[in-house]
Amino acid sequence: MTKFQKQTISLGKAGEIEVDPSKFTEAVTQYVFNYGLKQMLNDVHAAEKDLKAKVGLSQKKLDSLYAGEVAQARGGGGDPVAREARKMAEADIRKALKAAGKKIADLEKGVLASLTEKQLEAKKTEYLEKAAAKLAIKVEGVEIDLEELMG
Repeated sequence: MTKFQKQTISLGKAGEIEVDPSKFTEAVTQYVFNYGLKQMLNDVHAAEKDLKAKVGLSQKKLDSLYAGEVAQARGGGGDPVAREARKMAEADIRKALKAAGKKIADLEKGVLASLTEKQLEAKKTEYLEKAAAKLAIKVEGVEIDLEELMG
């Protein structure tokens, strides 16, 4: 099984919590993996009524995971700092592709998302710090926390 690194998990308005997966037993790691994968495969077909179509949608999602494609965060919800960090990572990928003479429109479906995810993982701390700083605004000496307003 893949080894997982320490990470900060957003608890929404409640804040964040540091998680060190190396402290999990194998049984706990397996449970968390199975729970998360089941949730992902069920989320994909939540609105579908046809039972056969549900299985097909789940299989399509599983195939995309096998291909290394990780879903992007949904635009409407979630952690605003994480959303902003992802936007920054994608902007860097777009700049690099443009500098290399590549057009986004010529990429196969999912490639930009996959490259963005890899870039975000490689420089996660840097992007999260920049995003948090960008979303913190001061007005006449009063700090306004955009994350709280948007979350």
